[in-house]
Amino acid sequence: MKKKRVLILGGGFGGIYAALEFEKRQDPDFEVTLISQDNFFLFTPMLHEVAASDLDLTHIVNPIRKMLCSLLRRRSSIC
Repeated sequence: MKKKRVLILGGGFGGIYAALEFEKRQDPDFEVTLISQDNFFLFTPMLHEVAASDLDLTHIVNPIRKMLCSLLRRRSSIC
């Protein structure tokens, strides 16, 4: 059977969580590609904590490659 190709445009909440769902399922029938302008995910609901110095910026910024490591093993051109 031919692989189904999934193209995810954008590395925001929708794109990242869709890619995480595909990663969790680990279905070999899907080839997932994520296209994003940035190579990181910014968890914006916590920005006010950074502004108030209650939280360090490194706690709300995550590299996409680190979040989607098993998808990246299958296709290194993601991101």
